[in-house]
Amino acid sequence: MKKVTFNFRSSLKFLLTVTIIGIYWYWINQKIISDSNQVFGLTGFFLLICGSTAFFPLPANLVVLGAVKIYAPLLVAIIGAMGTLVAYFSEYIVFTFLFKLNRVAKFKNTWLYKKADSLFKNYQFFTLTFASFLPLPTEPLRIYVITQKYPKIRYMLSGFIGRFSRYFLLGYYGREYVNSVWFLSGVLLFPVFFLILIRISVSLFDLVKVKYFTKPADAPISLSIPFFNSSTNFQKPDLEQSLE
Repeated sequence: MKKVTFNFRSSLKFLLTVTIIGIYWYWINQKIISDSNQVFGLTGFFLLICGSTAFFPLPANLVVLGAVKIYAPLLVAIIGAMGTLVAYFSEYIVFTFLFKLNRVAKFKNTWLYKKADSLFKNYQFFTLTFASFLPLPTEPLRIYVITQKYPKIRYMLSGFIGRFSRYFLLGYYGREYVNSVWFLSGVLLFPVFFLILIRISVSLFDLVKVKYFTKPADAPISLSIPFFNSSTNFQKPDLEQSLE
């Protein structure tokens, strides 16, 4: 019989995941879709956006939907964008300090950092703004931007524009569906499904590219010679035969 071993680290991660999901589920049912309109005030909303944007795993989209139960979507978007300014500023200061440490600086060798490097070469401000607009975790890109010493004001402004647009559209169109547990669950899980869809799409693209657009190294080269109606194929010379 195979011996069962206890992995403390894995068990702790599992317990933390279950706890976070439980808190989210309780908050959705007891706070957002409850009969009471008052979920939290504007000050609480501002602080939650600051924390969820920078360092804590609290989905900002649910916080926005909780706020639009009682406040206008435009006001919620403005306050949320201001909270993003504070969060981006704190991120810039903290990660600038942390990347002076050797252990943290090893992050530059990871594939996430290298992917962000290729993504950020062109259209820097637009890339940052669009990433802030998407309801996806963009921390690797933001960390990369900070390590490249991107101008602090432009970094914060991109977050303000992107998050203001997202929060306003989400609050304006989602306000009527705040009391639906299915809609809120979809908003919570959408980033996960979207990332899986992106991963599958990239894998399929690579597969099609290799299968249909990559030519074998020893494929015959077709050359069209003038004054002839057909093309002549030339095979790459074999080095060993030529030497003989």
